[in-house]
Amino acid sequence: MTPDPSTVLHYLQRPTDASTLFLVVPGLGGNLRQWAAVEAALTQHDVAVAQLPPIRPHAALASRHPLVEELAAAAAAEIIQTDFDRVVVLAHSVGSFVGFDLMARIPDRISGVVAVNGALYGVGRFLDRPLTELVSRPSFGGAATRLALLAALPTNDRVKEFVLRRERLSRLVAGSLVPHEVMRSEASRRVLSMGTNQRGVLRGLWVNRHHWSRFEAHAYRTRCPVVLVAGTLDPLTSVDDAYRMASLFRCATVVVLEGIGHSAPWQSPDTIAEIAEQLAGVHRAPGDAARCRST
Repeated sequence: MTPDPSTVLHYLQRPTDASTLFLVVPGLGGNLRQWAAVEAALTQHDVAVAQLPPIRPHAALASRHPLVEELAAAAAAEIIQTDFDRVVVLAHSVGSFVGFDLMARIPDRISGVVAVNGALYGVGRFLDRPLTELVSRPSFGGAATRLALLAALPTNDRVKEFVLRRERLSRLVAGSLVPHEVMRSEASRRVLSMGTNQRGVLRGLWVNRHHWSRFEAHAYRTRCPVVLVAGTLDPLTSVDDAYRMASLFRCATVVVLEGIGHSAPWQSPDTIAEIAEQLAGVHRAPGDAARCRST
């Protein structure tokens, strides 16, 4: 389907009788290509599958520099106009905050949020108070800064092509963000590079830099299940941070993926698709311990 610039939901599949929607939200870099295998698995079912744009300027959004809340509000307004009674959000990295905001806005529609590499406990705090976090966690601050620069800095096409053709140079540029075994494949390097050199990324980070405090205010209020998918090799969303972030929700599960970095949708599509399918069916996901509490 051709994207409609007047809407934020772009449907890849929408059967007329579908009652379930799987909604994919990219990270700030907007790399939807890494979700291809997950989406292919989900479209095997009689469900709707749609994508959201990254948190950057869009024709359907009034602001030139949209907040997380603005994109979530636009998506919620469109979802309310549909007949879907189960919506499962699959989000990557910073895009996870859009999913968290959606479940606060329309909890009766959201069956769960799968936050892939989305345990951004440290990232959120880093953006909110960077100097404090750089001092207390210098290695983390370096990884967060590297990711932001890779996503935002303009690069000459020839230079980018030169880097992509060379494994060692690509590994040097990516640092610890992507496991070395993934960088051995030129095809993988090309897919993962699609979220780099994007306009509006640094501006998007800046205008949303204090979103963490707003997120904390409503995280515990909703009862929607949250699955935090953490890779053991992800320098931005550690397993420890996944558990810290899980404690902020009323019902959260941590799923740990061994040997996975900050590109889990590309590295572990079958696992992520299975989690989403289970959320849509029984509202529970695999993991070590579901942390659901009631008041």
